[in-house]
Amino acid sequence: MAILKKIKVFLSSVSIILSIGSFVLMIFLLTYFDTCNKNTSGIPGDMRQYDPIKNLPKIQQFAGKDVKLANIKAVYVKSDGTMDIKAKYSPNVTYLFVKKINEIIDKDVPIGVKDKRTINTVEEITIKVTKPYYYTNLANDSTHRFPGMERYARKTSNNYEKLIADTPKIGFDKIWEMALKQDVPENAVAMIEYDNKGYHFYIDDTNIDLYFDINGGLINKN
Repeated sequence: MAILKKIKVFLSSVSIILSIGSFVLMIFLLTYFDTCNKNTSGIPGDMRQYDPIKNLPKIQQFAGKDVKLANIKAVYVKSDGTMDIKAKYSPNVTYLFVKKINEIIDKDVPIGVKDKRTINTVEEITIKVTKPYYYTNLANDSTHRFPGMERYARKTSNNYEKLIADTPKIGFDKIWEMALKQDVPENAVAMIEYDNKGYHFYIDDTNIDLYFDINGGLINKN
């Protein structure tokens, strides 16, 4: 009887430990998901007629203070320069911004000691715009809505000056307008990328592959 009593006490202790562990895990997951949600936001403008260039100021504001544009990649742009983010073929846009950071690497080194106390690094901020969807939080079996825009950030050693691009001078509608002069089908959807070299316009599963400079001039036709 004494042995059975000890076994019951032991099993009861194990049960309590497991319950505490489950509770701690649940709190961790809830905290994690809540942290992730702070990096999301609703999509500005009309999702059925989303304009990647006209909405750039609002996207840059969401990216953070003192960021500079590096590039834009828009997937499935219509001939009017807009995108139907809600379409079943999953149009999406990825914006990349950069920010210079003067990071302290050794607090014990006096200010003024070059390359010993601080180091210049670059933070890359990616904003992804995609179709909103619902998901289940497994921590508490609750349903949430992903609003469509998400922010990611990472540090890198890439060259800051070489990454920066000016604000686009022309919209994707004008790029499409010039592409149509190259016998591009008007009912297609295109990939358009923009960086400090200009615009890259191409259509999947075709031979259409065009490059334009930052002013919209045709550079070459592959």
